[in-house]
Amino acid sequence: MIKRKPGDMNLQQDVRFNWDTFIHNVTNGKYILLLGSEVMLKKDLGDDSCGDSHKAMFNAVRSVLVEDNVLAPNNTADNFTDLSDRINNLPALIRKVIDSDYEFTIDDLEPGLVELMKSGLFRVVLTTTFDPYALELMESVWGKGNVRVMNINSLRSNDEFDFPAYINDDTVAPLPPTLYYIFGKAFPKDDRIPFVVTDNDAIVTLTKWMGNSAPGNFLEYIRSKRIIALGCKFDDWFFRFFWYMLRGEMPKISWGEVAVSLDMDVESDRKLKKYLDHEKIFFQHDARTFIADMLEHLRDYRIADRILDSRSYDGVFISYAHEDFQFVSRLFFSLRERGISAWFDERNLLGGDSYDRAIPDAICRSRIFLPVLSAQCQADMTNGITRFYKDTEWAAAQTQCNINPNGLKVLPVRLPGYDTRSQVNADMLPPCMRVTLFDLEQKNVNELARRIKELLNSF
Repeated sequence: MIKRKPGDMNLQQDVRFNWDTFIHNVTNGKYILLLGSEVMLKKDLGDDSCGDSHKAMFNAVRSVLVEDNVLAPNNTADNFTDLSDRINNLPALIRKVIDSDYEFTIDDLEPGLVELMKSGLFRVVLTTTFDPYALELMESVWGKGNVRVMNINSLRSNDEFDFPAYINDDTVAPLPPTLYYIFGKAFPKDDRIPFVVTDNDAIVTLTKWMGNSAPGNFLEYIRSKRIIALGCKFDDWFFRFFWYMLRGEMPKISWGEVAVSLDMDVESDRKLKKYLDHEKIFFQHDARTFIADMLEHLRDYRIADRILDSRSYDGVFISYAHEDFQFVSRLFFSLRERGISAWFDERNLLGGDSYDRAIPDAICRSRIFLPVLSAQCQADMTNGITRFYKDTEWAAAQTQCNINPNGLKVLPVRLPGYDTRSQVNADMLPPCMRVTLFDLEQKNVNELARRIKELLNSF
């Protein structure tokens, strides 16, 4: 799929695949991540799960049944469908194990997967799992309470089932960090919300994805992207059906990158390889190897060089929290494409004391100060966290406005997740930023560019 290694004959290759193109598309938001259980955990956790969170959950449930003398120690059950034939209300037992008998920690997660998520490249993640590990992974990057959890079986509100109607590729503002449980999530305290445990559960859930009540805005958004599927049980018929529903009707973008475990000595895996070949789905035989290769290429990808080559003074200075870097880099290039000179602090890639000292000078030489107000900003202000962007950049902008009120115009940009009605917005923003802001949840980058040009022309 990616690059052929000596002796490795399990890599699907095609002239259309190119690492540079792939990484470029990933860093520009063309891909979303679809996570399965096989790649979720470390392989050396001391059990026989081999890093598969679904197997780890099954082992935990089976252990409880053995301890309670419901199952014999030498029982032959090796999956939840087998257990469902012997146990009444198996979902309730799974919820109990999740709630009281099982500890979910960041230390159990696959380190490469954690590093990949901390790149900030994947704000929207789909998962085939039902356990809390995927949420633990997302919250390790975006913070607890900052991840929107969505669920095909949600009973609570439309916001937990479907995306808002306004989401489209013309909107530069990023979606809030979002985790979608495509086969349902096991909520320990709520037995009304189903999740897929058996094949029959899978059939019921698939009918929701296929029916008129499916989350249409979500599906439209997913179909505008390519998918990187990591550690999914692609040989499971219901996941393969779900994949086909998402991709099969779109010939131009139906091929993507998939990392699955294949054993060419097993007949079912040989058949699966033929299926993947037919569907033009590029795959690597080991998801963890794929993650390691992807991280290596991401480290080599010099987005910093591209930004430095394009960056210029005397225009717009963009101030942001480094967690919002992927959004800001796209905004930067979008403004450049529209003829607007822009500069922003790229210290998360090119940090250092001399670089930090250059920031106030860059703000002084700019005409427009554009602070990006995000959920991360709100959390930093609420918790009183010291951050370079707000303690140095915002302060430098306020100093410049005090020296020359007509020399620097301030245009705050609000992203989804930032609450303008909160007390921190009223109390902690510097005076120069308490002006009419530009709301990127309601408007798009074209309108922002027009507003910036109006301000520049006013000098």
